[in-house]
Amino acid sequence: MEKLLGLKAAEHKNCVACHTHSAQERSPDKETAVLHAGISCETCHGAGEAYLEKHMEKSWRFLSSQEKESFGMHDLRNSMRKAENCLSCHLGNAASNRIITHQMYAAGHPPLPSFEMESASDGMGLHWETRLG
Repeated sequence: MEKLLGLKAAEHKNCVACHTHSAQERSPDKETAVLHAGISCETCHGAGEAYLEKHMEKSWRFLSSQEKESFGMHDLRNSMRKAENCLSCHLGNAASNRIITHQMYAAGHPPLPSFEMESASDGMGLHWETRLG
């Protein structure tokens, strides 16, 4: 795709808008259904520099969603916030440079299939620690 489009994906705003994580986030060791194609925790949950350590503490579980968002974590329990977040990549969002062009499709970007948020979330499965630490 890079050769056909004459660009470096890691430097192109429309590519990195969905397919990257911040420099502070450790790169995944291996690809999984949740971590793939440059998509990782921060793509969905927000840049973690202010919340990463705090969210591993037991006290994090007792903070309100508003308090967690004040640290930069996206409130994915709020159905509107979750829909906005998911659809910004799965449908597109010009304001955040999340746009797939006809040229990108012609160069080999997979078509974005129809997207139903809850089915997609269910298909992702649990990917966090479910017991109190």
